[in-house]
Amino acid sequence: MKNKFIFIALGMLLASNLWAKEYISGLQRVTFRVGPGTDNKIISMLGSDEGVKVLERGDQWSKVENKEGRVGYVMTRFLTKEVPYNLRFNWLLGQHKKLKEELAQVKDQNQSLSKEFSNTKRELASTKSNLETAESSFQELKDGSSEYLTLKEKYDQSKASLTTLSNKVAVLQEKLSLYYFTWFLAGAGILLLGWMIGYFSKKRKRGYGGGIQL
Repeated sequence: MKNKFIFIALGMLLASNLWAKEYISGLQRVTFRVGPGTDNKIISMLGSDEGVKVLERGDQWSKVENKEGRVGYVMTRFLTKEVPYNLRFNWLLGQHKKLKEELAQVKDQNQSLSKEFSNTKRELASTKSNLETAESSFQELKDGSSEYLTLKEKYDQSKASLTTLSNKVAVLQEKLSLYYFTWFLAGAGILLLGWMIGYFSKKRKRGYGGGIQL
């Protein structure tokens, strides 16, 4: 279920970042002309990693706008909404790097929280010991002892401190559990991204080839 959620989230990110344009199909370069026909002047060559915005789609030629804002024509059969493998591969590499950096931050935060949790537990143990000592002395001296009020105050303070520290330990335990869960999800995301990178890398190698097309 967790891996399925991560896969859906990655799919949404890919859709929002990569599928916003149309692209030149295949690993090739095609002519970008001033008009719809091979007799028109060539503006430039468009590669498969260059996205274009389709302004008017025709049966043979389509009017498009390139990334520099220039308007021209390319053959309709070379247009596709499928994002090239090299763009998907580079995007996945970037997401993989970002996720690894986030995981490193989570690890640092987890270590810091674990240290604070350990210190608080030691402080709690010390406070419990002081409270037990105060309770013992309080019971012995409360009947007519001149130190009764002082011991009672110390007892009340220790009891209040114990309550505060107990609450703090509970909060830290909850945070620590959350960081362990986040760490697990980040690790799962890295494994999934690694698999996807390998998959698209193989796809890109198998699909490499092509030349200039008119």
